[in-house]
Amino acid sequence: MAEGELRLQVDPTRLPAQQMDLGYGRTSPAAHFPRSSYLNYGLDLSRFDADGEFETRVPLELGLRAGRWLARSTAQLADGRLSRQYSSLQRDFPERLATLSLGDISGGGSVAGGASLLGLQWSRNFGYQPLVQRAPGLDYVGVLDTPSTVEVYVDDRKVSSTLLPAGPFSLQNLPVQAGLAGNARIEILDAFGQRRVLALPYFLGNNLLKSGESQFSYSLGVARSAGGDRYDRRPALLANHRWGWSEQLTLGYQAAAGEHLGLFGGEADYALGRWGQIGAGQFWGGDPDALGTSTRLGYRYARQRFSVDSNYSRQSAGFYGAPGQVVGDARWLWANRLGASAGALYGTLSYLRGRDNQGLFERYGLNLGSRLGRLGSLSAQLQYDPREREPRLLLTFSTQWRRGPYTQLGYDQNETGRNLSARLSAPVSGYTGAGYRLEASRYEPDSAAAASRLSADLDWRQPAFTGLLSRQQDATQGDSSRALIAGSLLLHDGGFDLGQPVRGSFVSVEVEGLPGAEIYADGRRIGRTGADRGVSISDLTPYLDHRLTVLLPTDLPIGTDLPEASLPLTLAEGGGQRLVFRPRRLRLYEGTLQREDGSAVEFAPLVLRRGEDAPVNTASGEGGYLYLQDLEPGEYRLEAGGSRPCGLRLQLPDGRETYSHLGRLTCLSE
Repeated sequence: MAEGELRLQVDPTRLPAQQMDLGYGRTSPAAHFPRSSYLNYGLDLSRFDADGEFETRVPLELGLRAGRWLARSTAQLADGRLSRQYSSLQRDFPERLATLSLGDISGGGSVAGGASLLGLQWSRNFGYQPLVQRAPGLDYVGVLDTPSTVEVYVDDRKVSSTLLPAGPFSLQNLPVQAGLAGNARIEILDAFGQRRVLALPYFLGNNLLKSGESQFSYSLGVARSAGGDRYDRRPALLANHRWGWSEQLTLGYQAAAGEHLGLFGGEADYALGRWGQIGAGQFWGGDPDALGTSTRLGYRYARQRFSVDSNYSRQSAGFYGAPGQVVGDARWLWANRLGASAGALYGTLSYLRGRDNQGLFERYGLNLGSRLGRLGSLSAQLQYDPREREPRLLLTFSTQWRRGPYTQLGYDQNETGRNLSARLSAPVSGYTGAGYRLEASRYEPDSAAAASRLSADLDWRQPAFTGLLSRQQDATQGDSSRALIAGSLLLHDGGFDLGQPVRGSFVSVEVEGLPGAEIYADGRRIGRTGADRGVSISDLTPYLDHRLTVLLPTDLPIGTDLPEASLPLTLAEGGGQRLVFRPRRLRLYEGTLQREDGSAVEFAPLVLRRGEDAPVNTASGEGGYLYLQDLEPGEYRLEAGGSRPCGLRLQLPDGRETYSHLGRLTCLSE
């Protein structure tokens, strides 16, 4: 058969495009929705030395997870009275990134505020995919004439280097920081060693959504009184919706309706390329018979070493946007901020002008600071309000030596006097451990005697509880003491455990029959298993892929290991489960298999059976040699096949030794 060669010259633009997503966002694994529950509890004791009486509070939180339903309720027992705080039932729709909530809800947007309602809410929940980037990213599309190495730099930091074939290529979601301006560049090294450099100045705003993304909240209910358990009988509807109209433009509206309530208006945020971001909003709200207005305008630009912010807001008398809000007087505010840094020095200059309940005001501010390397940092703030007699001066020095405690010294001078302060603190650095904070201050007013204040806090955390001890000596407010202990009762498919108060999701980790194993979650040391208990972790981020790892003790018998020493786990909010690691002991058994007449059972097929376990197949060797491994201790039925079948009951001993000699075993004829 004749052979030939065909060479084609193809336009690179006709080749399939190569796509690379360089963003940090990625889809989380499917979350597990277990049937579980938890009860957070606390005991808070405080005492004021002046009256000598103890005040006791018992905060409680109950959470019940059943599949995609989650019920939660909080309450507090104080002065012999149990008062309910918030209760809700929610249904998760992770495939739609939405949540349906029933009960006590918080509705409204930036204008309506966080109105507390009893009712129903349908809202977007980006928490189902916590790693996915929702803000617009920086993209680039190009064509390669030859196979080339494409390198991506963001603010002189290399973030990617990839060899791509000839043809179109697309770089998506370059990892740039939202809210800052900067410079990205792409360097292309082609097959002939020629290098091209493409500059990409950028600015990504803080309040923008990707094209096609939306964020919303629709609430229907009756208003709840602030801090109480009383509800208005008049229903109200609150709506808040924002869309990513394009990569540069995000639009939105907010609305509310009810008896003596009306609100409607729109807002827009627009990215000006490398020149920053502008935003505007106009709303009408209040009593439908006498609507007030609310207006906002803003501009922001920021680079690594320079930033500018200017925002104007105005609200007329009679404006309000949610049930239960107080009608306020007319007020307005113009806030400006300029920031810059050079090397170890940084500073901000601010100017505020507006009207509040006390009339017109102006405030000027200057903040200067310097990073002193290993010595720490020093900052100075100067604040001036023409309505006050003299400006306010604040000086702060902070330092931390290596991994030692954090130290802060402060000086505050204002029109009424001076305040000197010092703080020494070492917070808890991991899931367990102890920390402390010591504070001392002395206030020297111009028209009264000096007053001092001392306080000490001790904070400690164990896998099963957290605790706080506090003591304060205050010449002005009096001396006091406080003790707080808190924890949780965790119920899951494996029973119940004790843990720290649940904040997110929880898991109880056990290592079967093996005390002293170290448990790690995402690289954090959690604790060590006991003889009859595991370790609970109560602060896992919901819907995030976690990695749980077990390190076995070093004094185990030779041959003990874990088939899976690290397991992934993704849980729904408020959900929990029991995770069991089962160590495996390497066990070796040797012996000699012979018949009743003393002859060896050589090269015979063997079958070992135990209860409902799957049979184990092996064979005897020369001279009846028997070798077994990886079998659990216990009694087996051994059956030898071949020309002269026989059998026996075999007892495999359970000991700490890896190797066990079974001696001579007599196989009885069948």
